[in-house]
Amino acid sequence: LVQQKPAGGEYYVAFAKGSTYKVPAQTTWTGKQTSPTQVVYTLATDNLEITKTFDVVADTYFVRCTVAVKPKGDAHQRLVVSTYGYQNPKTDSTGSARIQPRVWQSATDRDGTVVSTPVTHLLDPKDGGARYETNFRWTGFMHPFILMGFAPHLQAGGVIEKHTYADGTAGLMRTDIVFQDQTGPATYEIVGFLGPNIWSRLTAADTTAGFPTHFRDVVDFGWFGFIGRPLLWLLIFFEGFLGNWGLAVMLLTVTVKLVTLPFVTKSMRSMKTMSLLAPQLKELNKKYAGDKQRIQVETMALYKQYGVNPLTGCAPMFLQMPIWIALYRMLENAGELYHQPFISGWIGDLTAADPYYVLPVLMCVAMFLQALLTPASGDPSQKTQQQLMKYGMPLGFGVMSFWFPSGLTLYMFTNSLLTAVQSVWLNKYDTKTKAIADQFKAKQDEIAARE
Repeated sequence: LVQQKPAGGEYYVAFAKGSTYKVPAQTTWTGKQTSPTQVVYTLATDNLEITKTFDVVADTYFVRCTVAVKPKGDAHQRLVVSTYGYQNPKTDSTGSARIQPRVWQSATDRDGTVVSTPVTHLLDPKDGGARYETNFRWTGFMHPFILMGFAPHLQAGGVIEKHTYADGTAGLMRTDIVFQDQTGPATYEIVGFLGPNIWSRLTAADTTAGFPTHFRDVVDFGWFGFIGRPLLWLLIFFEGFLGNWGLAVMLLTVTVKLVTLPFVTKSMRSMKTMSLLAPQLKELNKKYAGDKQRIQVETMALYKQYGVNPLTGCAPMFLQMPIWIALYRMLENAGELYHQPFISGWIGDLTAADPYYVLPVLMCVAMFLQALLTPASGDPSQKTQQQLMKYGMPLGFGVMSFWFPSGLTLYMFTNSLLTAVQSVWLNKYDTKTKAIADQFKAKQDEIAARE
């Protein structure tokens, strides 16, 4: 991750303007490895001594940098620790997982909100150019699935500034972390996370650092984080014994289906009852043609007579949409799935779109099959909406899935297939669905006898 560019690097140490001493631009430090996970660099001049100690925890992609400054005499210094990132401005663009090259951006955690800035904005004065922050938790550079974050250990009452700007015009980005003015000897600490956005590793950084780093804020689960986080935990759990992230996504789909099964089944049975009312609803529309208010009143009376709740048919969508959104947000930046394959030679990265369009086509077919097997409400006034749901939704989601992450498309395909199977089972083998039809016929006979 360290950019091999002229003047680039990480944990570059200098002093801000106004400090008593300066660190020469081209300086040779003396390095010594003191343990398998620690190395110490020292710089001694006639006026001061600086020691940089690096402690590496490879399992959590964690690097701690401790800078000790010992000036000779009462000197003022404002330590600056600089980090670098690189992104070619010509390939910096926005778009989907299919058409956008995954790019690096400057990033800062501002009170729990991660704010990112493209390199093109840093280069353009009209977009603000350099960025400045004081109330930040960490700063650095981020890729959709990778973080180079640096969190200074802020002491009580301390103030730290962050300055981000373009270093030249070729795409090199620089962030300066500027500590407050100190007199005499001082020690500074900055911890870094340099690796994929794996939730367990990001959260472990706080324990390793010994203070809240908030690196995990880079994984944004959105409004439905209370769903996204358990889904991610289940996904990791399933992959642990299946050994394949694609199969884990499919098993997660089955699990979600089982959880929502009672609600979806109740909804489908209600829709089945409503479909049986189609002939009577057709007669109502014909009898009161032109009087929409009377049709609505008579329709609701008919629903009440047969104990039908038309809102029940919307339950599956209301249940599924938050899960789809939560899963999409989770797959959008979960480092666990980054470059993880499903089937070798076909899908090599579940966070990217299907390169051969196979999954989107399969999902579209499965959604059409699901729509065909799902009973219509029977209300003629809703015929247009029903046709839109039957044909528009599969086509719309099918087109969008060309840009969806493969993991999300795999989830939606599996879910549609399971729903289609459920519809077949309800129509042919479910005793309660057959009982509904029998009760409906008995109710009709009873009403006919009274009339």
